[in-house]
Amino acid sequence: MFLHWRLAPDVVRSFVPATLDLDLFEGAAWVSLVAFTVSRMRPTLLPPVPGLSDADQINVRTYVHRDGVPGLWFLSLDANNPLAVWAARLGYRLVARRMARVRR
Repeated sequence: MFLHWRLAPDVVRSFVPATLDLDLFEGAAWVSLVAFTVSRMRPTLLPPVPGLSDADQINVRTYVHRDGVPGLWFLSLDANNPLAVWAARLGYRLVARRMARVRR
């Protein structure tokens, strides 16, 4: 799921480090809520591990540039898999959080 909101750049600016430029479209900054499920995630050359290789994730993000290179700035990054949260923190230096388990 992708939901997008058009916001004034000065509203979003306070949430993004000064070293990043906001990626504007038609003069507006955009914030997105993205929800998805990752399946079969694993380190390269290793097989997926049942119960550990899937995660429901939600992130809130905005779009930025650094030295002309486009990217994402995550305002919130949550997953229901503790291993995925740990790996995001360790491997990518992301400030990920574990969200409450959702019953299906």
